[in-house]
Amino acid sequence: MSIAAIIVAAGSGSRLGGSLPKQFQDLCGVPVVARTVWAFDRSGAVDRILVAVPARFLEHARNEVFGAVQWRVKPEVVEGGKERWESVSRCLELLDESVEHVLVHDGARPLVTSSLVRRLVEQVRESGAVVAALPERNTLKRVGPGGAIVATVDRRDIWEAQTPQAFKLSTLKQAYANVVEGGDAPTDDSALVERLGFRVRVVEGEPQNLKITTEFDLNLARVLVLAMEEGR
Repeated sequence: MSIAAIIVAAGSGSRLGGSLPKQFQDLCGVPVVARTVWAFDRSGAVDRILVAVPARFLEHARNEVFGAVQWRVKPEVVEGGKERWESVSRCLELLDESVEHVLVHDGARPLVTSSLVRRLVEQVRESGAVVAALPERNTLKRVGPGGAIVATVDRRDIWEAQTPQAFKLSTLKQAYANVVEGGDAPTDDSALVERLGFRVRVVEGEPQNLKITTEFDLNLARVLVLAMEEGR
């Protein structure tokens, strides 16, 4: 049974600015989303990679972003939806019973490592539903009306969810069927699976696995890429 990866890169990326959405902007000589897909391709742990992109950038993605690179697993470019859940749902429709497990990852998290991908694959085979996450290290405050602190939150059991998130394909399809039927559409895939009553486990993620949203994030990612390349 095979493993598939869904890379969600269909957002407008408007908060970053520029002529291209954030997922196509340059990150040390490589488009953000191409660097993201590299980690999955180089992991040797996935058999299919589906990348959801905006409709108007389909040809750009196929020809300019992915077309000139030699891939072990050639990315399949899919037209994404207006909302994140629509993009994931469209990719799920392309996966049949030959796929046992599926990973879902944000295209704007280009510093994910192949090592983390392999760990997620290993763990999802054991438990059926896992997410990358980091234990909370900051002091958290609950704030009420007017900006007044109501309480200090105990952070010992608090984790910050990242992606990839990995599930049995049948489980995630069942979870997304509920969204299509009119349920809420949270941005976190595990929340949908949790609603079905499945236990989702955490796999410790990576601090550098940041999500690029603003220009600051992109500049920080560039610094981290250069630092990691110098350290090799």
